[in-house]
Amino acid sequence: MVEIGSSCTEQSLIKLIRQGEIYEPNYLGNKDILVIGSKIARIEEHIEISPDMKELEVIDASKCLVFPGFIDGHLHFIGAGGRRGPSSRAREISPTMLIRAGLTTVIGFLGMDNTSRHIPTLVMKAKGLRAQFLNAYVLVGSYVIPPPTLTGSIEWDLTLIEEVIGLKMAVGEPAASHPSEEEIIRSIAEVQRGGLLSGKTGVVVIHMGDAGGEWFHKMQDILKKTSLPIEKVMFTHVSRNKQILEEAAEYALSGGFIDLTANHSPPHRPKAVPVPEALSQLWKQGVPTSQITVSSDGNATRLLDDGRIVPSPIDSVFEQIIATIRRGCDIAEALRPVTINPAVRYGLQDRKGSLVQGKDADFILLSKDLQLLDLYSNGRCLMRRGEVLIMDYL
Repeated sequence: MVEIGSSCTEQSLIKLIRQGEIYEPNYLGNKDILVIGSKIARIEEHIEISPDMKELEVIDASKCLVFPGFIDGHLHFIGAGGRRGPSSRAREISPTMLIRAGLTTVIGFLGMDNTSRHIPTLVMKAKGLRAQFLNAYVLVGSYVIPPPTLTGSIEWDLTLIEEVIGLKMAVGEPAASHPSEEEIIRSIAEVQRGGLLSGKTGVVVIHMGDAGGEWFHKMQDILKKTSLPIEKVMFTHVSRNKQILEEAAEYALSGGFIDLTANHSPPHRPKAVPVPEALSQLWKQGVPTSQITVSSDGNATRLLDDGRIVPSPIDSVFEQIIATIRRGCDIAEALRPVTINPAVRYGLQDRKGSLVQGKDADFILLSKDLQLLDLYSNGRCLMRRGEVLIMDYL
């Protein structure tokens, strides 16, 4: 059998994860996971292995929890920020940063800056992350209308470019373009057509600024007028203050999807509602967990009230979900907003978001006290016992 500790490129294509306590995200108990290539081949109480099978790596997970790899649906691959000039721009992320954050799948965006940041660079970054065995996708668009694209067309980008899966827009921000109703309808319809032609879900993610609360109702009116599906439009940053969170709950109860931002929490944002509290409030208002996702908005920069500029962390999704679990939340319920829910929202559920036979082998191993130990993405072990196993070329 192959010795544990081999490098990423030298790993066996067959791996047996023995007796981990598995959350699919539903609780499955202690089971074996057989990985062949990039896929989960079997999950059973006990998997017998022929002694003649030499190309096999066995990992003892009997003291570990096994979760699906986390999905961060709002991350700035190539950096964001810039509100304080050139010195306030964030740099590109590296694969190691994602791995240490427990992330196996990430969705990249542009921020306010579409002058020095470009969609071609974003797409190429996604390709680079994929070459390092991670899963990366892109939303075109930014703060401006018409939205920046790669081909000149939202529809063409979705149809022709594998990594592109949707569109980002911004409302309620002084620096945004303040799109008209006609511009919004035209953009969403383009996403719809591109999704149909490409076989992708075609999601529209709307950045919610501090003054954006009225847009929940505006968007519902627009969607009713056009018969466009509400489930294709998701508002992000809805936990930036209590009032917006309450209005977001109404939008979710009407069938829309909402995204909490893990980086929006005091003291950097005094009015923000941290993820554990936001989830609790939404559940009390009757919002189904299936309508909620959690993302980081990581790798941007933030201007604080005292004039300091700080980077927005990449590991906040992991930290906030672990904090939610530590507060006594059911583990499966806490995992859904960062596993199966974003997988469904971005049309990746056939491959991502849960530990099911036939899906991609994306999962993390944690100690019983919820410390991240190992990370597997597409069947490759990228972190073992806290040590990252790939070289950071990006």
